[in-house]
Amino acid sequence: MTLVRGREGLTEPLIALTFDDGPSPQTPDILDLFATHDARGTFFVLGESVEGREEILARTAAEGHQIGNHTYSHRHALDLDDAELAHDIARCQRLLGHLAPQVFRPPYGEDPLRCSRVAEERGIPTTALWTIDPVDYLERDPRSIAEVILREAAPGAIVDLHDGWPRTTSTAADRTPTVEALAMALPELAARGYRFVTIDELLSA
Repeated sequence: MTLVRGREGLTEPLIALTFDDGPSPQTPDILDLFATHDARGTFFVLGESVEGREEILARTAAEGHQIGNHTYSHRHALDLDDAELAHDIARCQRLLGHLAPQVFRPPYGEDPLRCSRVAEERGIPTTALWTIDPVDYLERDPRSIAEVILREAAPGAIVDLHDGWPRTTSTAADRTPTVEALAMALPELAARGYRFVTIDELLSA
């Protein structure tokens, strides 16, 4: 069982940009930005977001990005017993079976130790949280999102961003501010010498 929040002790300028709750209509814009900067990221897919967006998911995987499991329905882990949590993880894993996700992120980052154990029991060895949280699911100012990323960036960091949203959400169902923030942050980080890698690449560096 591996639970990570970043890559400790790394001096090489590597950073992992990760995305939760997609795919969504904004995911292709993120993929376009990544292609421009020769970047790879990790996309924690929400099972209920896939229907009707299968081509977006296929493109994400085809372009070398890592696909992670973010459960099927984005329920709070603290509201679920082990069997219910395992079912929600397994339902997403079956949907993504051809992509064989090897990394999991619990919704809201809740109950990570238990989630890590249950995910491992469902065949997912690594659970990843984050080092940097720009709160882009609430923040609507792209510059504010970008400033958090740029201010807190460090070798081995994992950035938690969102390219989608749960089916039931109290926040804006639009990730355009995240796309615009990335358009600001990626060139600056690249100028500092950072390379943008997947979770697996970060952990194996």
